[in-house]
Amino acid sequence: MTETIVPVADPSDLCLACGLCCNGTLFNYADLKEHEFEQVVRLGMKPADDEDKTSFSLPCPQLEGAKCSCYGDRPSVCGDFMCELVGTLSSGEMSLNETQQVAARTREISHELRSKLEIATNGGSELSIFELTVLLANQMKASEDERAFRREHAVLFLGLATLHMTLRTHFIPDDAEAGRALWALPG
Repeated sequence: MTETIVPVADPSDLCLACGLCCNGTLFNYADLKEHEFEQVVRLGMKPADDEDKTSFSLPCPQLEGAKCSCYGDRPSVCGDFMCELVGTLSSGEMSLNETQQVAARTREISHELRSKLEIATNGGSELSIFELTVLLANQMKASEDERAFRREHAVLFLGLATLHMTLRTHFIPDDAEAGRALWALPG
């Protein structure tokens, strides 16, 4: 009996339909190699810290929908990062269709949550989910009644928890650095 070999899909097919690592959902910055700083400035990417030339802020201005508009000239971190969902696709644990469905649903949750966060915090679209979450946490701490603030924004907090668990389950590799792995929920 011959074994049937099922071809594994090209991970770039998933990446080009996702973009969550670039749009500020997973991370609020991306690391750079020393020689890449001038390249990202030329591409219109904003340094994460004006004094530190080792990272750039996300969401990336080169992202158009879920696709990179500077793909051939992107920093090395962009090509090196592999989320857990790409890993499950590459290993054959999930099909391209299944992983694209997870990515699409997660993008929907992220987009809806981002819109609500921007309204609640008066934050702009140039901010990452992390930065918007920090603004929300600061507003909560500054409120006269944190409990009332939580009740008023309960749906928003539920959305943050849902997105956080979805990202931990499908996107953040188990070996990710603890401090860099994912934004935290406001407490």
